[in-house]
Amino acid sequence: MPYVGRDLSIGDRKILSVSGSTPATTYTLQNASVDYYPSASQNIIVSVGGVIQAPTTAYTIAGATIDFLGVSVAAANIDFI
Repeated sequence: MPYVGRDLSIGDRKILSVSGSTPATTYTLQNASVDYYPSASQNIIVSVGGVIQAPTTAYTIAGATIDFLGVSVAAANIDFI
């Protein structure tokens, strides 16, 4: 049965890496070794230690930097961004 309406493949999904000293409260977001600038905290999904983090409550984004709001996080504990 054909689909009627707008194409369902909306958005661009990437797995981001972090760079910086570890453990730290802030990291630089990168994709393919290039700084990545998300448009807002709500536009990314972050998992630390198997727990999805709440945007603006657990972390904020400023430019290409993710800030875990004063909580020290080891890069190895970040499951995905």
